[in-house]
Amino acid sequence: MSQCRAMSKRSRERCKKHALIGKNVCRIHGGASTGPKTEIGLSNMKESKTIHGMYTQSSLRELREFQGMVNEYKKHLKDMANV
Repeated sequence: MSQCRAMSKRSRERCKKHALIGKNVCRIHGGASTGPKTEIGLSNMKESKTIHGMYTQSSLRELREFQGMVNEYKKHLKDMANV
C-alpha cells in the first residue's frame, strides 16, 4: 500500500496513513469521495462558487489597469530623476 500524499499546512509533513487502493490519498483527505452522482448534484456543484475569484475577468482587467498606472508612475519618477 502507498502512503497518503496529502501535506499538512501547518507542519508541512505528509500524512502517515495509507492511501486507498487506486487513490493517492487516504479517506480522511478525500480518497473516499466519489463526487456528485445525480444530475441535480452535478448542477448544484456547477452553480456553487468553487473558485476563489482571484482570476475572474473583471479582477484581471483591474489588475492590468493597476499595473499600467504603476508603470506610468515609475516612468515619471525615472524622468524626474534624469532632469
